[in-house]
Amino acid sequence: MPKTEVIAYREGNGSVPLLDWLEGLSQKARRKCLVKIEMLVELGHELRRPHCDLLERGIWELRARAGHVQYRILYQGYPFDSTTHYKWGPISLA
Repeated sequence: MPKTEVIAYREGNGSVPLLDWLEGLSQKARRKCLVKIEMLVELGHELRRPHCDLLERGIWELRARAGHVQYRILYQGYPFDSTTHYKWGPISLA
């Protein structure tokens, strides 16, 4: 399977909330979250539990654990052409 392109949401002012959030984590937690993101890049839609899970209506959660803390990163997958793209950022469940 070809690598999956992951597109992070960018605010109008140029900031990337996902990166801002990752920078605020401990080094260990950040490393574990980045490993999960890399797994998504490598495996795309084939990545499954316990690394990620479908929540509802196309919203997925990427799961990482550091110590006793569970980290969750929400994302959506969009099929474009024959490649899957993932959107990271604010997702409305309404």
